[in-house]
Amino acid sequence: MPFRNTDKVSFFMLFTFYVVTLFVGYYFYDKKDFSDDSNLSRYTLNHIVLLKFKDSISNDTLKMIQNASYKLQEIDEVKDFYYGKNISLRGLDKGFTHIITMKFKNSYDMDSIYLPHPIHKEFSAIFRPHTEDILVYDYWD
Repeated sequence: MPFRNTDKVSFFMLFTFYVVTLFVGYYFYDKKDFSDDSNLSRYTLNHIVLLKFKDSISNDTLKMIQNASYKLQEIDEVKDFYYGKNISLRGLDKGFTHIITMKFKNSYDMDSIYLPHPIHKEFSAIFRPHTEDILVYDYWD
């Protein structure tokens, strides 16, 4: 049975529709270049450390730990550093009294540069003997 004219017109319309759809999709779809690191750099790695100090810690020792923590900012990969004391009256802190937060561009900066860095190791050696518990929480923002 030969094609009728309406079949030819329908085929032409469908063919044209698909060609135009492919053309629009190819040229106007937002392409992501995964070889470029810019898509990954829009995320920030947040590093949070909660500290529960021993009850026997003195104010002078707390001040020394606070001053030592600010040296962590000297590590180039550390961004947006903050050290603070809990002021909440809700009683939900589970004994954690202080917080250290910082941001990193990526996990390599935190794991391979910050953690083994001599300044970080020195700080850890200063505050660890005075802590009862430590909680570390990392997340992507």
